[in-house]
Amino acid sequence: MRFSKRYKDFGAWFSTQDGRTGYIKRIARIHSLYPSANLNQLRGHVRIKTSPTPLYKRAWDTLNSKEQSARDRALGVLSHARGSNQSLSRLARERKISVRSVLRATDGFRKVGGRWKATKIDHISRIMKINENGKELFIETRDSRSASLIGKYHSAVREYLNTGNISVLDEFKGKRVKDSSGKYHTLETNPNALKEINARIEEPEFQDIYQVSA
Repeated sequence: MRFSKRYKDFGAWFSTQDGRTGYIKRIARIHSLYPSANLNQLRGHVRIKTSPTPLYKRAWDTLNSKEQSARDRALGVLSHARGSNQSLSRLARERKISVRSVLRATDGFRKVGGRWKATKIDHISRIMKINENGKELFIETRDSRSASLIGKYHSAVREYLNTGNISVLDEFKGKRVKDSSGKYHTLETNPNALKEINARIEEPEFQDIYQVSA
């Protein structure tokens, strides 16, 4: 099914639009929920009969600020659940999010013996901070294994900056992480570069490695 009389698909239509307008943003947001819908359906002229895309499958930039905040907290719960024996309800309560919201935002738990158990991996879109080529930047990744590596990397960098122990960086030399577009990024392990990056941060303490929109 064509997206419209003039355009074959959403991408062709979107590339000709001014994405900054409220109308275009609204159409793009609805399209993220119903990727198979045509333009008339997205405009509300024709009823959309398909089910919306589950929240956990949506890209980060299609979420509003409330949804991004909920995903960030839910991912925190999921990450801690993988390395902890604490219950999902307790972990969710500590991060001030409901169990239902965690399940909806991640689809990262399965019932085993009447108790929620975290899956080993997930492919949920998240924005994470990394250091590369002497600079601090944010990338979108959809692989929890990359997210875990980034988390361990930041812990090592933090330890190096606090103690001067260079050896903690050794296991990350040459390590790469892939972003959602398929591009690989090499984690910065040069001690001098890491010191310079840290000096440029307004607050010397590391902020959350996940980026949440205000």
